[in-house]
Amino acid sequence: MIADEVKVHVFQAAGLGIAPFRFVGIETDADRGAIQRERESSGLVFTTNHCTCCDYCGQAIHNAFVVMSSDGRTFKVGCDCIRKTGDKGLIRHVTEEESAKRRIKADERRKAKCHREQELIAAFTAGRCGSLRNMPHPKGRDGSAHDYVSWCLSNRCFGASVLKIIEGAMQ
Repeated sequence: MIADEVKVHVFQAAGLGIAPFRFVGIETDADRGAIQRERESSGLVFTTNHCTCCDYCGQAIHNAFVVMSSDGRTFKVGCDCIRKTGDKGLIRHVTEEESAKRRIKADERRKAKCHREQELIAAFTAGRCGSLRNMPHPKGRDGSAHDYVSWCLSNRCFGASVLKIIEGAMQ
């Protein structure tokens, strides 16, 4: 009878520590950039390259996932190397972190868009878009572009096209 082969974790085989491994945190290029800016302002040596490299494969990475082995060793690896391990626990953490990062970016874009819309509407209501009175109605009807925008805002049926008209008048 042949003895069952013991599967060795790829990180353990690479000498990064002893399995099991656990996710500790994420280090982004923005984090490293902040550290470098702090070093620069303190007069210390700094770099403008905010990448790091994967301790497993050596590839340059922007988002370094910090992993700790059971013997207390920490190392940084990229998301692709974690996915290739097949370690479901580590993969789950990577997926959650990347999803959270995407949600934060989407939320920031939504907030910026909403803020810009509020600025444009405030500019129109403050009367800073007087040139719209001289522009024709965008739908080819009687009246001016100012009348059209006023009607849209008063009836709360405005979208990107109305905001674009306001933005064009402010330039």
